[in-house]
Amino acid sequence: MDKEHSLILKLIFFGSVLVFVANQVANIANGMSWQDIWQRMGQQSHMTILLMILAGLLGVTPMLLYDWVTIRVLEKQGKPKMERKEFLLAAWVTNTINNLAGFGGLVGASLRASFYGKQTNRKMVLVTVSKVALFMLTGLSVWSFLTFIDVFFIQSESIFRSYWIWLFGGSFLAPVIFLFCLPKEKDLVLLNVLSKRLAWSAYWQSFGQWTGALAVFLTIGKLMRIDISMFSIYPMFMIATLIGMLTMVPGGMGTFDVLMILGMSQLSVRQDVAVVWLLYYRLFYYVLPFLTGLLLFITHTGCQNQSIFR
Repeated sequence: MDKEHSLILKLIFFGSVLVFVANQVANIANGMSWQDIWQRMGQQSHMTILLMILAGLLGVTPMLLYDWVTIRVLEKQGKPKMERKEFLLAAWVTNTINNLAGFGGLVGASLRASFYGKQTNRKMVLVTVSKVALFMLTGLSVWSFLTFIDVFFIQSESIFRSYWIWLFGGSFLAPVIFLFCLPKEKDLVLLNVLSKRLAWSAYWQSFGQWTGALAVFLTIGKLMRIDISMFSIYPMFMIATLIGMLTMVPGGMGTFDVLMILGMSQLSVRQDVAVVWLLYYRLFYYVLPFLTGLLLFITHTGCQNQSIFR
């Protein structure tokens, strides 16, 4: 009966999210001109686009540390050491594909099992990956805390104070994870394969991931020469990211974008400008790295198949 109630509550929650997103998207679409959007996109120079591409590719690199921690754990459990080139290929493919089409981490876990399961137990790989993934939200939690302090004690006139409950609640994620997941002296509660050093490495990876995403978003805004203080817009980015994570959709697609457009409109950013900003962010932080990872994966798989049939 409890499982049935849990399923009903989940369906109600996701249904409410979908209704909210669909309603807001309809309102946003009615309030702007698509011609203005294409015109705004056409105003960007080739050099600007090139710099956006570079920012997007650099922005996803902190994610590779997830795999560095995973490999260190597996090597402690007896997995043979991987060559650096092979590791970088596996880490880039896994993270760039999972970043866009993760399906709640399922794709990432499957790819890691495929890459790192050679000469070791694949079940052990999946267990290790799931435990390392627990730290994914710690960096976002720290950012929530920093943003909460900034909004309430530094930016005295911030318009985002109404979201305080999300920032306040998100600030507790990291302490809770560290409280229950950091290894104790003799009894390792959840992460019984993670040493304190590797657990802290996973935390710094998480912080780097969300810092990289924020840096890409702000860099694109600067390159577009949008007349707005990046210091005033970043709180909404963190708030929208935190809320978007609750939808369990990769990157919070839909929820994140709607909240960002609504938040930017409060800062006098035109909706068509906000939409272009978000389109470039999605394109260069999610889609383009995903395509590079997919291409490398296909090439790698094709080379392996050729070697088998020789």
